[in-house]
Amino acid sequence: MVLHIKTGLLHVEQDPYLEQLQELMVSAFGARGCVLDDNYFDALKDQDIAYVVMDVESEAVNGAILALHKADETVGNYLVLDKIAVSPEKWGNGTLSGMFNVAKDIRHGQDQEFLPTLWRTSDEGVSEAYKKFSDKSHQIGNYFVHAFGIQNPNQFDILSNDVAGMPTTITLESRVA
Repeated sequence: MVLHIKTGLLHVEQDPYLEQLQELMVSAFGARGCVLDDNYFDALKDQDIAYVVMDVESEAVNGAILALHKADETVGNYLVLDKIAVSPEKWGNGTLSGMFNVAKDIRHGQDQEFLPTLWRTSDEGVSEAYKKFSDKSHQIGNYFVHAFGIQNPNQFDILSNDVAGMPTTITLESRVA
């Protein structure tokens, strides 16, 4: 496993693996019966990309975690793992664990601080797999919200509600037709 890390939109747009990253996300979510919004990648131009961790092997992108910077007026800066994707051929081989290990070590800003990091899924089976990477988790509506790096319970309550309320960018194929 070779991990390829990019920070910020400019670096992601210029990344030689961008097209493969897009194909990975479409195929990984498609294998779970989901469709990524058509404008997802264009909409990223309006987001503050913190980083993308990619598992690259033999010039193929096998997995990726795309993180966005967010801010809450009450608790401050945090990260949202907006998309987590692993090629179906690599499910269960440690790709996800390797990427999460890197994500947990990334520091931010001049002070090189760790930021609270949250993500969500509406898939209960995927949520179970995510539990080994999170310090906290709970269900809000249709979403299972996970986190690491949370400093206090109030912070988790506030941020998990923010994350659960983010717009949906993935649809079940049965709802698309």
